[in-house]
Amino acid sequence: MKKDQDVNLEQAMSIGFLILAAGLSQRFSQGHKLCYPLADHHHKPIILETMTRIQQVTDNYLIITSSFDSLVSQLLQQYQYDFTICPNANQGMGDTLAFGVKQTKNWSGWVIMLADMPLIQVQTLQSVWQTISIDSPLVVPKNSQGRGHPVGFGQKFYTKLIQLTGDQGAKSLLDLYQIDITYLACNDPYIQYDIDTLDDLS
Repeated sequence: MKKDQDVNLEQAMSIGFLILAAGLSQRFSQGHKLCYPLADHHHKPIILETMTRIQQVTDNYLIITSSFDSLVSQLLQQYQYDFTICPNANQGMGDTLAFGVKQTKNWSGWVIMLADMPLIQVQTLQSVWQTISIDSPLVVPKNSQGRGHPVGFGQKFYTKLIQLTGDQGAKSLLDLYQIDITYLACNDPYIQYDIDTLDDLS
């Protein structure tokens, strides 16, 4: 039994969070939204609050930023977070996601996290991270409002993920491979809540 537990732990440790932070924030009227302080969270910038929660689950992560936005990269560098710049992030989320998966091809699974969703409960993040396996290669949290984020993918989906392009994100894979989805029931009201505008913060 101990050996099986060790194998499961080793597999979980090779599953990482891929944080997408390469958007343009065009609808946010006060600079870059990921650097904007959250008043109810000690005025911590949005992306730092997101990372604080992820690191309560695992230190295995990679943040994907863009070459056309230096503010986020500078902030992450200041706080010594691991990130890499996607050279074609301007092509859309699909390209950013595919690039990130290629950079982490040694992982056994990916929890795809949007950087502008800083209020998702740590328990939700941990549940998705822990559930990804050969038997559950596609993991999605779901509350009374429907499915949400983050979404977990097992190694089975590596080829599909690196083929994503343009504005085609992971949602297209959820629609195509519904039979593979393991839904995690939760009471987390923030799994559908991303920050696009200043009004969203209120």
